[in-house]
Amino acid sequence: MQDPYPRVILIPGVGLVTAGKDATETEMVATIYRHAIAIMRDASAVGRYTSVSEREAFGVEYWPLELYKLSLAPSEAELARTVGFVTGAAGGIGRGIAEMLVDRGASVVVTDLKRRDVEVLADALNRRAGRRRALGLVMDVTDEASVEQVFDQTARAFGGIDFLVSNAGIATVAAIDRLQLADWERSLSVNATGHFLVARCAVRC
Repeated sequence: MQDPYPRVILIPGVGLVTAGKDATETEMVATIYRHAIAIMRDASAVGRYTSVSEREAFGVEYWPLELYKLSLAPSEAELARTVGFVTGAAGGIGRGIAEMLVDRGASVVVTDLKRRDVEVLADALNRRAGRRRALGLVMDVTDEASVEQVFDQTARAFGGIDFLVSNAGIATVAAIDRLQLADWERSLSVNATGHFLVARCAVRC
């Protein structure tokens, strides 16, 4: 038996929710649904829309040649159907982590302080994957409102996250008698408070 779970879910007062192994597939499901509804609506405008029978629908779904085609598809990658969230992604380490995750089949949300950096990175990751697997969002890990907003955007785009890579951090190097208090407080805010805020929102997401 093929996967029996629904791909389209209609929630009264909320709207349309589609499901799939990644964002590209869910967008495809939504497009097909909208086209199907348009055909039904247009048909009903000139007559009575009649669907195929259950037997005919089964024949389409379980056509031997279609099943054979599905059997030829390559096996899914190690992290397929998972969503990762990477902070500090525009730097060398963050970028390397995001690339590795995409190569292993995951979808990723890449975040950093500069909009252009994360958007360029997300575009590069999507080209690398050959489909929509990455979303670049601006986030300040020290700003609770910023963190909450980005996790809300993540839930809307990918449905949630499966794992977090809390990579954002800064290093201020100076002798203790020359280290400015503002630098120390900034370091503590990013390297301690920032990880706490991100982890807390990740659990809620």
